[in-house]
Amino acid sequence: MICNNCKGRKIFKNLSCWCKENTDKKARPDCTRCGGTGTYDSQCSLCNGSGETPDIHTIVLINADSGAETRIIFDLTKPLDETLIISRKNKYPDWSETIWYVDLARLFTDACGTIAVSEETHFMLHNNAAIEFGWSFGNQHIARTIFSRKGVPKKPLPTSSELNELALRTLGSHFSWYSKDGSPIVWKFVKREPTCALLDSLYALVSPRGYSYEFRVTEGNIATGESGWGVWLTDTDGEQRYAELSIDYTLPVAVQNALLAVPKALDRADARIQANVTNSDPPKPNNEN
Repeated sequence: MICNNCKGRKIFKNLSCWCKENTDKKARPDCTRCGGTGTYDSQCSLCNGSGETPDIHTIVLINADSGAETRIIFDLTKPLDETLIISRKNKYPDWSETIWYVDLARLFTDACGTIAVSEETHFMLHNNAAIEFGWSFGNQHIARTIFSRKGVPKKPLPTSSELNELALRTLGSHFSWYSKDGSPIVWKFVKREPTCALLDSLYALVSPRGYSYEFRVTEGNIATGESGWGVWLTDTDGEQRYAELSIDYTLPVAVQNALLAVPKALDRADARIQANVTNSDPPKPNNEN
């Protein structure tokens, strides 16, 4: 289907360069992106300059503990099931609105139920890292109409066929960020253990090797600037930090990802300590009279 990001244009032309985001708003002569012109062309990152995205997306959901698997197939060449297009009305003092969505939340929740996973019992793995369940399962916004105080729409309401077309384009864009070539999108789920049990497991891994860990609230270390939780590999006294194991929005996810990261971190810490010992000056012999 035609790329919903570039609308088939493939290249975005005459984009304003980031180097102009300074006090005088002038392009930098040494800028490697625009060459000092202040504008540049950029290939569409969604379709990689092809102007098209896959017509079919296959989502594979796997319970990593039991091996149970289910698939959801979106064939964007065919009309979407109309029951998946839902709306919500919001009322305000001087106006109101209707917003239409693709009900991915219900679709994925039902599919996850068939492999016995849920937000309460499992983490979802994305790029081999744990994230809060349902990170990609939110309802996708497709259209919005504003009404005046008297209930008159500012523009004609979309027809059912228009909503269906918008839904297909939205889904094509959403899933193409995960799979630009149409290969299956695989999401795995692992059992969510109580946080105290995860911390015990982490200690059981680091303690025999002569290490410990610490965790604390972080501020501004997440990409959005929001606070989260960080877990670090330390010495047994907590005076020396050897590695950042994980920083995530919630403590359970941070500890789960620390468990995934700690084996390699332990090996690197051992190597670092050994290198420091090897490179240190040998002890000088006592002077003998």
